[in-house]
Amino acid sequence: MANFIIELSIHAEVLNGLAFRLIDKIHDAGLKAGVVLNPETPVSTIFPYIDLLDKVTIMTVDPGFAGQRFLESTLYKIQELRQLRVQNGYHYIIEMDGSSSRKTFKQIDVAGPDIYVIGRSGLFGLDDDIAKAWDICSRDYEEMTGKTMPIK
Repeated sequence: MANFIIELSIHAEVLNGLAFRLIDKIHDAGLKAGVVLNPETPVSTIFPYIDLLDKVTIMTVDPGFAGQRFLESTLYKIQELRQLRVQNGYHYIIEMDGSSSRKTFKQIDVAGPDIYVIGRSGLFGLDDDIAKAWDICSRDYEEMTGKTMPIK
């Protein structure tokens, strides 16, 4: 499996009673382990196993459908995770997923995730030609944040 997959993230809401076992199995398979937090799920939910995680994804929309409203109230979680990482020497990457676009780039940049997931609203809905859409997205990001779009 590790030849095709490098990481596996599971929604925190389904980990109850299984977190340590599943994270160990993911790591034993040679993969990185991540957890996804839905908008209503507090960061404290993952405190018992946060030190075992390679990535934490914050959903900034209710998951399930593209084009949903950005939930600004979720951004504090990114800041909380950054602070916890520094204070405790954790190694996880912070990712945000949901409604990354020209309208939200500045707010998201201030919150400071390591990775942005950019989908329909910020990229694919901008132009049918993906190269043109990427150019528009990159320009939008630079205009809104004053920074060049980081690519990893």
